[in-house]
Amino acid sequence: MVDCLQLLAFGNSETKQIILELGGTQMLIGFLVNQTNYQKLLLNTTRLLKVLSVCSKNKQALVNFNAMQALSMHLITQSQQADTQSKPKSTASDILNNCLITLRNLSDAATRLPGLEELVANLLNLLSLRHNDFTVATLAAGILSNLTCNNENNKKSALAANGIQILLQLIHTNMTVQKTQLVDPCVCALRHITNRHGDMLLAQEQVRAVNGLNIITQLMCIQPRSWSVIKAVLGLVRNFCSNQLNAQQLRQNGIIEKLMQILFDAYTEIQMRTSGGTNMPANNVLKIDDVNMFDIVEASSAALLLLAKEQQNQQIMKELDCIGFFVQMFYSSIASIQRSAVSILAELATNKECAEVIEQQAGLHQFVQANFCNQYGLLKTIAELGQTTGSHAGIILQHVTTLMQRLQECRNKRQFMMQQQQQFGQQGQFYGQQQQFNF
Repeated sequence: MVDCLQLLAFGNSETKQIILELGGTQMLIGFLVNQTNYQKLLLNTTRLLKVLSVCSKNKQALVNFNAMQALSMHLITQSQQADTQSKPKSTASDILNNCLITLRNLSDAATRLPGLEELVANLLNLLSLRHNDFTVATLAAGILSNLTCNNENNKKSALAANGIQILLQLIHTNMTVQKTQLVDPCVCALRHITNRHGDMLLAQEQVRAVNGLNIITQLMCIQPRSWSVIKAVLGLVRNFCSNQLNAQQLRQNGIIEKLMQILFDAYTEIQMRTSGGTNMPANNVLKIDDVNMFDIVEASSAALLLLAKEQQNQQIMKELDCIGFFVQMFYSSIASIQRSAVSILAELATNKECAEVIEQQAGLHQFVQANFCNQYGLLKTIAELGQTTGSHAGIILQHVTTLMQRLQECRNKRQFMMQQQQQFGQQGQFYGQQQQFNF
């Protein structure tokens, strides 16, 4: 009977709706809970649930009827049975895959659902037991990524279930063989677990303890680039950049150099594909492998901005000549790139040596004068600036104002020191003359 329903429901939205209305969806979950030893029924039930889980109404009903918890019961048992059965494609293996696909389809609708701690632990256990099964590992990692997004309980559960070590091991094993379908969700799950919950500092500490930052930063260098993985890694790196406890390990792993290379590559792609900004795509969307290059520029710039708040990092950026590149970005006709660049420049200008390097950049003051000042030489109002730079106007103007103020403060301090030295020199000369006269 269940097998017949699966054949009727496949590709037929009306049949799926009828099954829901007649209570069939809830009945199927009952089979999962009560018929745990009836493999043939479990196979047909999970196959039908996989079909129903793509229907929006059935999807929400399945979540409400605790399908996630019911499916979780079978992950480990079916995995163990699949390992003991000799056939490469056994019934237990099929049931396991059906459960995982159904859970993946439901997981984005259950991100805030309570009571999924056991499922999170089972998924991590599955990743540990079947890390060599690419399909199973990819599905489990994708589900885990969805469940740990915006759910503090699931993040803490993943941390308690040794999630950091398991995910890092998977990334390390698969990153060099370019298995991006698996690496991407693993990085996303790590990004979620290391941010925005009560134990996030503990999670970051665990990453440091197993030299995880080395693995994470290695992902930034792999060629050819997978921009989907790079985007996920940048979000993860930003979590660590915001915590001072990670500063030393990040520097040891060359984080600034690697972020600058990613920023340069993304910026170059944009320049090449927009003819230097003259052929701007609509809404700042320029995709390579389904990843918006403007998102890459913004994410890498955001991480660099966090790093630029520390004096040692400011010195590294100065020595790497990052400042010249940021100024070139500031000259861009694309407002979002301009905003990213000037925010970093304004932060670097708090450092005396960096401020002097910024001032030495050819054409900087003329560019500000031409684009951000009115006929009287004063900074334009946000309303005036908005006519040319759109929604970024207020933020850009704020950063430009901060930058110019800090450069002026640095200039004033330098002039004051020079005056002090001159006065000291004159006084020294006067006392020397007086001493010579008395002698």
